[in-house]
Amino acid sequence: RGRTATSPRTIRVATATPSSSRTIHVAAAAVPRLVSAERLRRRPRSVRGTSASPGRPGTLAAGVNLFSASFFDADLAGSRFNGADMKQVNLEMADLSNADLTGADLTEAYMAGAVIKDLTLIDDTDWTDVQMRKDQRTSLCRVAKGKNPRTGVDTRESLMCPD
Repeated sequence: RGRTATSPRTIRVATATPSSSRTIHVAAAAVPRLVSAERLRRRPRSVRGTSASPGRPGTLAAGVNLFSASFFDADLAGSRFNGADMKQVNLEMADLSNADLTGADLTEAYMAGAVIKDLTLIDDTDWTDVQMRKDQRTSLCRVAKGKNPRTGVDTRESLMCPD
């Protein structure tokens, strides 16, 4: 199944079961065009909707510009954001369980209340000025390493991890 655009800034992600479809709000520039599910399987760098079904992780924006997108209360579990520009993204209440944020730039993102259970793929991620709870920061500091290739900022330093 494909997905349909419900407004210039909204993507409706259709899954195998209509009741599990999700609406994800993203900046219009982050979605150059909508493509069929069959074409998405052939184009790994395309914007893909996240799977609402357990065990079916989706890809949403590997290497894509998601500047100021809102993923409020979105199910992003298992999604890959490798190298994505996620500056000023709203991740409040989003489920980032097992997501891959390797090399992403999350400068000034807002993620208070986000679920970060098993969020361990954060190598080379820039967390500069990200608004999050202290327990979230402590959890991420346990696995943080590397330096963001675009910004040159050390991951642990951007999380303000103790030495």
